[in-house]
Amino acid sequence: MAATNEQRMAQVATVLGELKRLHGELGFVVQQKLDAMRKADTDAIHAATAREEFLAQRIREQEGLRRQILQLIGEANGLPAARARAMTIRELAELAAEPLRSRLLAAGAALRETVVETAERNRVAAIVSQEMLKHFRQVYQVMARTNGVQGVYSWTGRAETRPGMAVFEAVG
Repeated sequence: MAATNEQRMAQVATVLGELKRLHGELGFVVQQKLDAMRKADTDAIHAATAREEFLAQRIREQEGLRRQILQLIGEANGLPAARARAMTIRELAELAAEPLRSRLLAAGAALRETVVETAERNRVAAIVSQEMLKHFRQVYQVMARTNGVQGVYSWTGRAETRPGMAVFEAVG
């Protein structure tokens, strides 16, 4: 037995709830990553990054499911597949009766709010990461300078006097 449009719309509302949950968890993980960055805890940064990748994959899956359901609803209402897959929640809610209409609009608003919060945390994390990379580049540039220092040890264990020797060559 095929699902009705109302059942499919209820499925969309459920998917929106799951997307809100996933985006909320993603926001929490981004905050954990920011905290780990402040503490320079590389293990925690790697763990947060792995969790982010997992959550991003789950979000992509749920988005795909949402689009598939929207396509089925759209086809039942005479819309082309591409147009149906791109329907907004507001457009979908216009096709629904109460209380499903209110449920869809509330789920869409809650998801939008969570996505905005998560996007802001991601923006901050990106800025922090860029600043860290600039700092590391500066540190490496300083370490690579020789400033004409003569007589540092090379990888052979002997003092070398050649110009342009890098710090890494001097300390092995």
